[in-house]
Formats: sequence, structure tokens, C-alpha cells
Amino acid sequence: MAVLPPGASRLLARVQPVAAAPGTLLPVGVEVWHLDLNACADLQSEARDLLDDADRRAADRFTRPASRIRQQLTHAALRCLLARHLGTQPGLLRFQVGPHGKPELDPKRDLRFSLSHSGTDALVALAWGREVGVDLERIRPRRSLEQLAMTCFSPVELAAWLAVPAADRLRGFYRFWACKEALIKAWALGLAAGLQRFDVALAPQTAPQLARADVPAAPPGDWVLRELQGPAGYAAALAVQQLGSP
Repeated sequence: MAVLPPGASRLLARVQPVAAAPGTLLPVGVEVWHLDLNACADLQSEARDLLDDADRRAADRFTRPASRIRQQLTHAALRCLLARHLGTQPGLLRFQVGPHGKPELDPKRDLRFSLSHSGTDALVALAWGREVGVDLERIRPRRSLEQLAMTCFSPVELAAWLAVPAADRLRGFYRFWACKEALIKAWALGLAAGLQRFDVALAPQTAPQLARADVPAAPPGDWVLRELQGPAGYAAALAVQQLGSP
């Protein structure tokens, strides 16, 4: 088992586990971690040292310092979490782009991952032996929210969202959106999946469900959805392939 460098240990000390929403549990073999990027700003130099040259070049393409620091911290945290599981050094990990454009370890391993950041926070999801997607959305007022929902939601989802009390509709929008975004990340299809070609069902005190999926390019098998106890002011969701799926 490799001994992690001091910078990695300090960064991992700032990363906190994330639980599923009350009344639900994360699937077995799945971890979700939260990183407060503002609270880790003092580690930006150490985080950069944990990256490889490709990661540093990617971060340097950001012109805004805040975006560059966010990129470095998030990817350093991912490397540290993966390295801890795989018994190696963070900077020695290599990545490749999978068939659908989703990053994966090179050589490919059974340990899959997904990243999301929004505002000043980030999530990292890890899953053994199955595809995973995570999404974090900072809840903020938007103009023309109903028009946006008509574009993003299927007719079934739109009807369910419009039935939500007006005072809860803004948060409800982001709950739906986080679940849908987590799925298309797990599928590695992006918006090409067709946001209206699948339905997410949300109900109080129960885990969300993928109620319908007419997405031929999506990986086969069943999918588990969970809302997450993310930071205050955010909606967060996880999508993971059911164990035993092809």
C-alpha cells in the first residue's frame, strides 16, 4: 500500500462523506464525497503538485483564477480518493476517454468515478464495477423557469413539477434537473440522450426512480437513483448501474 504524500493527506482531511437523502441509503460499493472549494483554497499549491502535466494544462486553460483553482482542487481530490483505493500515488494515475467521451482510468479498472461542481462546492462519486454519475446544482432563481422546464423535462415530469406548490417549485426544478443530469453523466451521453426521452419520478420521503427510458444509446441494465444530502442551498443526485446489470 503506497503512502500518500503529505499534500494528499491534507486534502483528504478536508473531503467529507455524503449520505443519501433521509430514508434512503447509498448502494453498496458506492461512495460520494464533498469538497468545499473555499475551505480548501489554502491547499491550491499542494493540489497542483498532485496533478499530472495533462491536468495542469487543462487547468491553465481557464482564464479566471477562481475557475483554475476549482479545477485543480477538484481533480486533485479525485486523484487522492482513487489513489487511496488503488494503493498508488495520485500523480501516477492516468486517464483516458471512454467510447462515449466519459473519462476513465487508463488502463481501465473496475473503479468508476464521476465529478460535479457548482458554485463553491464539488462532489466526487466512486463506484466499483458499474457506471456512475453524480450531479450538484446550486439553487438560484432563474428567469422563465417554466419555459426552461418545458425544454428540459418530459411531459410527465413537467406535469409532476407543475403540481408542486409554488413555494417549492424552484427547489423542485433543481431536484428534477440533478437527477436527470446524474443519469446522462452515468450514461456518458450528455444532452445527446434527449432530455425528454426519459422520465424521472420524484416523491416525498422515497428514492427517485427512472420511470421510463427511451434512450437507445444508453448502457443496458437497470439504474438506481438517489438524492443526496449535499451542502445547504444545493440539489444533488446520484445515478448508478444496478449490480448484475450487463
